[in-house]
Amino acid sequence: MDLDQICTESGINATVKKLFLHLGVNNATQLFHLLDQSTSIDTFLDPLTTGVKTNVSGAEEILKLEATPLLVQKAAARAAVDAIRQLRAAAALSAAP
Repeated sequence: MDLDQICTESGINATVKKLFLHLGVNNATQLFHLLDQSTSIDTFLDPLTTGVKTNVSGAEEILKLEATPLLVQKAAARAAVDAIRQLRAAAALSAAP
């Protein structure tokens, strides 16, 4: 599962994707395990309201989202988790004897 594709199809924006990379999430399986429960999504994304200082690819940046875009990104994260869950279920079915 490609993280870029999941992010694009789910509507996850560049700010949230940079946060994923900052925290070491570099594939869809890691993202699924990190955000599998709604409370995890809130815990993971809520710091963006005050700003998260990152250093991704050697560029220092403060990642921040206002309230409405944050709500949109929480919904996008839920959509990403749902998409990954469906892909995992389909893979399990195709692997079953």
